[in-house]
Amino acid sequence: MFGVSYGTRLALEAARRHPEGIESLVLDSVYPPEAGGVAWLEHNGVDAIDRLVEGCLAEPGCAAKFPGLAANIETAMASLDAQPYSTNVENTFGDPVELQLTGADMYASVFEALYDSNVIPFLPYVIALAGFGGNFEFLGQAASDAVPGLTRFAEGARYSIDCVDGGQFIDDEGAALADSLLAHPELATLYQGQAVPFCAIWDVAPAPVEFTQPVVSDIPTLILAGEFDPVTPVWQSELAAATLSNAELFVFPGFGHAVSFDGDCSASLVREFLVESTVIDEGCWAALSPITFP
Repeated sequence: MFGVSYGTRLALEAARRHPEGIESLVLDSVYPPEAGGVAWLEHNGVDAIDRLVEGCLAEPGCAAKFPGLAANIETAMASLDAQPYSTNVENTFGDPVELQLTGADMYASVFEALYDSNVIPFLPYVIALAGFGGNFEFLGQAASDAVPGLTRFAEGARYSIDCVDGGQFIDDEGAALADSLLAHPELATLYQGQAVPFCAIWDVAPAPVEFTQPVVSDIPTLILAGEFDPVTPVWQSELAAATLSNAELFVFPGFGHAVSFDGDCSASLVREFLVESTVIDEGCWAALSPITFP
């Protein structure tokens, strides 16, 4: 059984309920059942950008070029909050939309960019341009890419699923969300559309508490994780692996979300595991170099 992102949650639940029908599991970018709630959203939102900054400072070339990367982010967001960046984009129907983008919008744009392994190496440069040079053109491109997609999601279906899955996490979450935004106003855009405030009025029953418990299994399992994945970070894969006694975890340096679709090495590991129920030759993964920021 092969699952990516939310699909890993489905695969894990199948392993919990019907282990007799599963020969092996491949889990890419794990979203374990015990993850959920405002505390989880806040941790991932803050941690994603922190890991980017730490990754830059750990690479000598990036550290030399952008020693003040964290300060650049703060400066850029403060500048945008004082004077939002105005840009015009088209929605799904081709109609023009004028946007005023703030610091929280920039933060969300960087967060979303961390999904893409091909974009990650250029983020320190983009952030430095914004914070040091006041260049926010990348926000216009990010908005042009994001706005048309807003109408492509079935939001009702999403809330029905999220509120069932996360129903055990939402007691008093409205207050927790308000407190989180006071502590981290940069997360405001990321929080927009999250299920937490909707679940209180969305008429679906939460899943039983057992659904939010870790899955314990000895099924052979391959777990793939991207170093900079913002939404299903490495710690979530490690959390899942802790109760999967026959799991092999591979963290891909410099990668973002859904690594099995991103490069030949991850695909070869998946192919081999599906045949052998183990990784015999991990040479391509062992040869991967740490990220280099241009």
